[in-house]
Amino acid sequence: MMKAQTNKGLWIGDFIQNQKDNKTHTYNAIKRNIDDNGYFGISIKPNPPVKIYTTELGLLLMTGEIPQHGINTFDYIKSYTESYNKGIKFFQDNFLPNVNILYGANAELYVKDIHNNYFHTDHGNGVEGWNHIKNHYPVTLSHEIINEFGYYAGIVSEVDKMVDSYFELFQKLDKGCCEDITTDEKLADKLTLKQLALKLVYEGKDVTRNNSKDFLINTNLNSGDKLYNEFTFYRSTTDRKANPQSKVKLEHKIKLFEIVIDLLDDKFKPKAQDELKILKSYLVEY
Repeated sequence: MMKAQTNKGLWIGDFIQNQKDNKTHTYNAIKRNIDDNGYFGISIKPNPPVKIYTTELGLLLMTGEIPQHGINTFDYIKSYTESYNKGIKFFQDNFLPNVNILYGANAELYVKDIHNNYFHTDHGNGVEGWNHIKNHYPVTLSHEIINEFGYYAGIVSEVDKMVDSYFELFQKLDKGCCEDITTDEKLADKLTLKQLALKLVYEGKDVTRNNSKDFLINTNLNSGDKLYNEFTFYRSTTDRKANPQSKVKLEHKIKLFEIVIDLLDDKFKPKAQDELKILKSYLVEY
């Protein structure tokens, strides 16, 4: 039976999870590319290749026909590519520095600005930082959703290219201003979608698309759909305990868990603390 298409997108989380569980040939091939290179490249000729940063999104776009959903995912590659190029243009128009900035008195401020945008700032999509597309993938499918992932992937590709070109200047990009911020100060800031979603998982809550907004009461958050998507991701034990294959990503994931554990009642902490120990055990690999 064809699943209904809604204005919120077509639910494809079950399809992606099935491919992950079965470790299909396509899934393994894309994962190897991302593990080795940091991204998976696809292209529609004559356009140059665009980068995809998660195995799940790469798998989705490269699958083609999904009969049970009545769609062909190749149709979404064009949307991703067009938005990817818009993201590149946005970064070049608004953030690409000249030599005077890179080697001038304001170089440190520029790096901090890029750091905040890359890791922390909510750009109106309910998640933190441009680089959220390196840690998340869509569980509902629509051109609007794919456009958003493509757009931020384009921005991230430009940041990564700049970091590679000016390594000495950006070698502390992953630290930026964070070393001056205490955990208490972070806890005093607004609750993020990721923090709330992970907290709800450990509390055993049942977040659905229909009731997701109920959990946003008394917060500064407003997107029930995005909370639901985050909750769906963190509900997977495999995804929660997974090594993100990058020291920077791992450190940010550990920090997320530490913040959430501080927010939990004591009765919910043991499981979270056990999974945090697993995450910290991966640090020896770097």
